[in-house]
Amino acid sequence: MSRFTLKKAFVSTLTGFAMILMLTVASAFAEPATNAQINAAVAGGKAYLANGFVKDSATAGHWEGSYYGTLAATDFAVSALLETSATGATGREDGLTYEQIIAMAIEHIKTFVKPDGGIYGSYLAYETGASLMALSLYGHQVPQNAAYKTIVQNAITYLKTTQTTCTDSAGPHGGWTYTPTASCGSSDLSNTQFAVMGLFFGSQYLGLPIAGEPWTIKLLAYLKNSQASSGGFSYEAISVSQWVTNATNGGGIWCLAMIDQANAKKDPADANTMLQNAVSYFNTNYGWTTAASFDYYFVYAMSKGLSATIGAAGTVGTHIWVQDLKDAMWSQVSAVPPVPQTTPPTPVSWNYSYSPVMETAWAMMAFAFANPSTEGFSKLIPAAGAEDTRQPAVNGLVTLQSTSPVTISNTARSSISAATASTTLTLPIGVMEFKLNNVPVNGTTVLTLTPPAGAFDITNPASFVNADGTLKSNINWYKIRGGQWQRVSTVPIEVDTVNKVIRVTLKDGGPEDTDATPGTIGDPGGPGYDTAPNSTVTSESGRVHHYCFIATAAYGSYMAPDVLVLREFRDKYLLTNPLGRAFVKVYYTLSPPLADLIAKSELLKAMTRALLAPAIFAVKQPAAALLLFSSSLVGFGIYRRRARKV
Repeated sequence: MSRFTLKKAFVSTLTGFAMILMLTVASAFAEPATNAQINAAVAGGKAYLANGFVKDSATAGHWEGSYYGTLAATDFAVSALLETSATGATGREDGLTYEQIIAMAIEHIKTFVKPDGGIYGSYLAYETGASLMALSLYGHQVPQNAAYKTIVQNAITYLKTTQTTCTDSAGPHGGWTYTPTASCGSSDLSNTQFAVMGLFFGSQYLGLPIAGEPWTIKLLAYLKNSQASSGGFSYEAISVSQWVTNATNGGGIWCLAMIDQANAKKDPADANTMLQNAVSYFNTNYGWTTAASFDYYFVYAMSKGLSATIGAAGTVGTHIWVQDLKDAMWSQVSAVPPVPQTTPPTPVSWNYSYSPVMETAWAMMAFAFANPSTEGFSKLIPAAGAEDTRQPAVNGLVTLQSTSPVTISNTARSSISAATASTTLTLPIGVMEFKLNNVPVNGTTVLTLTPPAGAFDITNPASFVNADGTLKSNINWYKIRGGQWQRVSTVPIEVDTVNKVIRVTLKDGGPEDTDATPGTIGDPGGPGYDTAPNSTVTSESGRVHHYCFIATAAYGSYMAPDVLVLREFRDKYLLTNPLGRAFVKVYYTLSPPLADLIAKSELLKAMTRALLAPAIFAVKQPAAALLLFSSSLVGFGIYRRRARKV
């Protein structure tokens, strides 16, 4: 080698070290990234994705992905736009809105549906999982027909059937590979986490069980076989290799959370300490970079895993991990966006080695789950920690979902112990904090909660359902009032045992909203029930409300629309006068046994609804009911006079 070449190499090396030193010093004195900066970056990422969208036709389009092709890039771009609540105009010259772009991209994804149920081009399990995520998130936002849901169901079935489920010298397999075969190939955690993600989102969308399913049991055995002595998860079974990185460990944690194992670390006596060990791995192997570069695939896996287990308020050792994530992502944005963003937003992106589209999408989704102020349509609430002395009866991951244009932000697990709760009160899935944005001023919106599977377990006495499958009585929405958990009787709540979700209708400026800003709803709360005998509900006005036992039994829900009509009539017209109050008192003394009988018979329910129909019609349409009643009296009078003449 010539002296000139050696000198050039020395200068280059010295320059490289100097640049690294400068970056290190600069980062040490850099100001922490603010929520406003991150939100501006997310808005820029959405604009970047919108501008990169390619129209196939008038009804379909895609994103280019240099590493995995158009399908994976389109899958992740759609998911990122949905998880960061993209709505409205984008500033594209062709005038396409985010909603139109997403709808066209969904059509592109559907062209990859295969006869075997998979949705893929070259990477069978990986692309099917990513496609399921996009389709399921979209299905929550835009109602779909049975054919669409069949596509989702078939893809779920495909992933279950392509899971590697055998045991060889490497141990039990229960993950997924790029190209599933009948042979006992070694699973890898990269494909596995995306396959599990597809099963997670698809099952939530269709209301299918996850925890305890055969595929989750096999997956758990595989994860145990992939956990190294350090606590971190390896890319493959540890007997094959021990390639443990933050990326693989983040993927393993995210898998555990999705199959409802997130509560394992909360109980030291639990034999399953996998999650606790995996999170502890980050205490000594922590960082948001790999190989001195930013691998956004890893950032995405790690942020989702930590969001689902320790939450945005949690720490990794001494690190406030959410702030570290924001600082790292802000330092790597392609251009510094204006704060606040312009209209239309200035596009920005992130890129490492896969493709700018995919990595920008991964970075945006990392923010959607990890940064509390980033608004999205879907948010994770981790399991309650040991700091809550009164643990939820069904502890685990809860998913919150809203519908456009209402978004969710500022989510966190709240503590039951934060207020006094009666010994007869059960808050099965605990309580949570959240903020709903873009709510119509003085209007209402529906928040959907997907709780852990145990919330609908008939064998669990603390779930929302009885042993016979019927709902528990007195299910209400609870909030803190005067230092106590009190039910808010005016909040309609529906426990849907078919789709395994809970829907709560919240009102801007209502008694359930302590946020003073019009168009936003906030305050800790959660669904629960009180088993105290003859329990009553005290509204914020101090009025005592009893339960419409017979109507509730007939319609199956205390918050059914027709039951609400009867309750309103009772409150306004019966409880406001002595005669009405006397009637209500007698009714509530005699009706519970009859209501129990009605609740056990579909025939009696139907007959009771038929008997109640005239009363409900009269309450809804008093003028029409009065006219009909008067006409009946006149007709009866005419009939009597004619009868006398005869």
